[in-house]
Order: sequence, then C-alpha cells, then structure tokens
Amino acid sequence: MNSLNFRNWLRSVGTLRATLLASALLLRLPYLAFNPPSFLKKGPLILPSLVLISLDIVQVICSSIIIVECIRVLTFRRTQSLTLKKHFAFVLVLIVLLGTLRLVILPKTATRYYNYAWSLSESQHYGEALHSLDIALTYNRRNTKAFLERAYVRRRLGNYTAALADCSKAIEITPNDSDAYASRGQTYYYLGEYSRALTDFDKAISIDHKKRDYLEKWIEAARKNL
Repeated sequence: MNSLNFRNWLRSVGTLRATLLASALLLRLPYLAFNPPSFLKKGPLILPSLVLISLDIVQVICSSIIIVECIRVLTFRRTQSLTLKKHFAFVLVLIVLLGTLRLVILPKTATRYYNYAWSLSESQHYGEALHSLDIALTYNRRNTKAFLERAYVRRRLGNYTAALADCSKAIEITPNDSDAYASRGQTYYYLGEYSRALTDFDKAISIDHKKRDYLEKWIEAARKNL
C-alpha cells in the first residue's frame, strides 16, 4: 500500500487544485476587510454585490476542495483503488455544498446585509443603507423585509416610483403582508394617488386590525386630499 505524505498528496491533487485552494483563501480577505458584517464597526460597503456573491461561491469551492481531500485521505488509507469512492464522494460533497449555498449561506448573508442596512437607515445614512439593501436583495430576491426597507429608504430619498415598485414586489412575494400594503399606501400618498392609497390602507387593516391606529392619520390625510 502506498504511503501518504505531502508530496504524494500534492502529486495526486495537482498543482491546479492546490492553487485554487490558496487563491480562494486569499480572495476571501477583501470580503472581510471591506464589507463588514453587522456586528462589526460600521464601514462603507465598496464591493459590488456580484463580487460578493462570487467570493461566497469561491468560499464554497474552497470548502468543497478541503472536504473532498479529507475524504480522499481517509479512503487512501483503506484502499489503493480510489476511483469509485473518489467520484462518489466528490458528487456527494458538491450536492451538499450547493444545497448549503442555496438554503443557508445566501439567505443568511441576505439577512445580515438587511440588518446592516436597517441600522444605517436608523442613523439616516440612506445612501449606504440603499447599497446594503441592494446587496441583500442580490443574495435573496424573495426577502420581503428587504424590499419594504428599500421602499422606505427610497421614499426618504424622494424616489417614490422606485419605492412603489419595491412595495408591489413585496406584495407579489407575500400577498397577505399588511406591512407591504401599508407601505405601498404611503408611497401612493406621496405620489398624490390618494384613492389608491386608501385602498391599500383598507387592505392592510383588513389583514391586521392592529394597523388601524398606525394608519389612521394617513387615512385622514388622504381623505382630505380627495
């Protein structure tokens, strides 16, 4: 049986995969340096969202290489015939990691950037908040809260048309979300479409009666402008 050492491992793995592993680790550094998570000190988010997703994919590739090689090390000790076990292990690891990327990493990262944007919005840093929400929605296009928060930020920036599109998208994703109808009603109000605003306010209240007290002043103002 062949002995396992670093030289044999490198020869069996190939320099290409070893280079990919090293590159994956190094390329992760800009992500951590320039796009801090919400629990770190606030800083500007300067990397485009597609670059961030690419770095996350690189991280998954890096993890897959490590796991595959660990499995190969274990099977190498048991048998000299690695072909079937190696391919089975490789396919299995890719399935697990792709599922983890789709179901865990991307939604979790979207939530992190949503929380970061919310804190920026609270401190009235609307430009940075908008950028962070764009990143969150690039990771997860079905994040209703992120769409509604972006609608709020866009209203604060005076971009009512874009805010309306965000509210409508949130309603499309979650048709029974009272917050989405309330937000769209407020956007219609700012656009001067008071009858549509009242329709959405009524819909929000029909879904959640607790919204009545919050929306009462909006309803009254919209009726005065009809």
